[in-house]
Amino acid sequence: MIKVYLLAFIFSTLLLLISVIGSILLLTKREKGKIIDYFERFIIGSIWLLIGICLKDFLLIVLGIIFVGFSYSHKKNWKKNHRLNSWNKLSKTEKQIKKTIMLMLTILILLGLIYYLN
Repeated sequence: MIKVYLLAFIFSTLLLLISVIGSILLLTKREKGKIIDYFERFIIGSIWLLIGICLKDFLLIVLGIIFVGFSYSHKKNWKKNHRLNSWNKLSKTEKQIKKTIMLMLTILILLGLIYYLN
């Protein structure tokens, strides 16, 4: 049973680490003239913060606070930079990134269900 916990912990930590590194790379290597949707980042941070509190996971709580604080400091840009998340308006790389994120979340949800049912 401990092996299942360890495997789930390692897998979720790796996925979280990959997503954090990907987010950092996206923030630092964004194209000139491309705007950041701070409202979207605020929502992501809020979700991570709540999940971290529920799971008593210090890393998620800290990441949630960072995202919420960073995006809240840019609150004046929320309406200006908030765009409709229409699939047709996304570039090819944005579509690929969103598909990858959806796949990772689906895998995490399935692993959670498997863990819950065992």
